[in-house]
Amino acid sequence: MKTLWVEVENSRYSIEIECGLLNLIPDRLRQYGMSDEWVIVTDENVKRLYGLDLLNRLQSKGFRARLFEVPAGEDSKSLAQTERLYTQLIENRTTRQAVVVALGGGV
Repeated sequence: MKTLWVEVENSRYSIEIECGLLNLIPDRLRQYGMSDEWVIVTDENVKRLYGLDLLNRLQSKGFRARLFEVPAGEDSKSLAQTERLYTQLIENRTTRQAVVVALGGGV
């Protein structure tokens, strides 16, 4: 595994790079003591490639995970799309402890 450290203003965080890391995510989350409630936000292309796999891995390890899909492309970078996501979070009774993850580099 390769760990890179990013420093921004008064903050520092790590980025982990490793082959097959997707398989290790549920165990790493438990190791870090993160919430069991997860929301994955991704576009339709990344959902097909990685999103459903990550969702299934989290659920199989006992995480309460959901996946919210947004359309691919620049049009999804809008306040209307943000409002739609907030509505989904509310309708699904997402708690304040939930971890929201953006999967993919676009939207």
